[in-house]
Amino acid sequence: MPDGEGLVLDSPTEEDGEKNPDDQYTIVTLGDSLTKGTGDATGNDGYAGMVKQGLAEKEDEQYDNLEIYKFAIDGYTTGQLLESVQNRTGVIEAIKKADLILMTIGGNDLFTISEEVDPALYDAREESALANISAIFETLQAHNPDAEVIYTGLYNPFLSIDQEGEMMQRVQQWNFKVSQLTNPYEHITLISTVDLFLRDQDRFFSSDHYHPNETGYERIAERILQYLE
Repeated sequence: MPDGEGLVLDSPTEEDGEKNPDDQYTIVTLGDSLTKGTGDATGNDGYAGMVKQGLAEKEDEQYDNLEIYKFAIDGYTTGQLLESVQNRTGVIEAIKKADLILMTIGGNDLFTISEEVDPALYDAREESALANISAIFETLQAHNPDAEVIYTGLYNPFLSIDQEGEMMQRVQQWNFKVSQLTNPYEHITLISTVDLFLRDQDRFFSSDHYHPNETGYERIAERILQYLE
C-alpha cells in the first residue's frame, strides 16, 4: 500500500493559537485510506466530506462556519498515526482546535488486500495494534479532552472468500476490543459499520473490492450524522 505520500497539510500553525474562533466548527480527519475517502469517485473525500456537508446543511448555527483539516493517509498503520498525533506539530495544533475528530485506523495493521484471508496475520499483530490504539486515544484526550472523537469501526470486505467466517470473527473481535478502549473517555465513541456491508458488497465497494465507493461511504456518513444528532 502507499506509504503516506501526498499528505494534505491543511493544518493550522502554532501562530494561529490553540482555540477556534467562537463561530468556527472544526473537523479533523485522522488515520488511513478509509477516512481519506479512497474509492470515492466523486472526489467528495468519502464519509468525512459527506459528514461535513451533512452538518453544513443542518439548520444549526454552530455549523455555519465549518472548517476541515485532513490528515488521513493511504496505508497508514496504528504506529504511524500514534507517531503523528504525538510528534507532528501541525497535527497536534489541529487536534487542539478540533470540535470533531473523525478517524479510522487498524485495517493496514491487521489485513492484506489479496485473494486469500490470513487470520494468522491478524493474530500476530492484534496486541500491538490495540496498544497503539490505546495510546492514540490517550494522546487525543490529552491534547483536547472536549473534542468529539468518532472511531469508525472496521467492516469485513472479505465475505466472498471468508467461507469459514474466520475474518468476520476477527473483525468483530477487533471492534469489541476497541470499543472497550473507548469506555474510559466520555467523548470517544466507536461507530459500528459491520452491518452496512454484509450484503450486496458489489453495490457498495469500489473496484478494488476493499474500499467503499461513494454509495458505501454515504452509508457510513449517514450513521455518523445520526449519532451526532
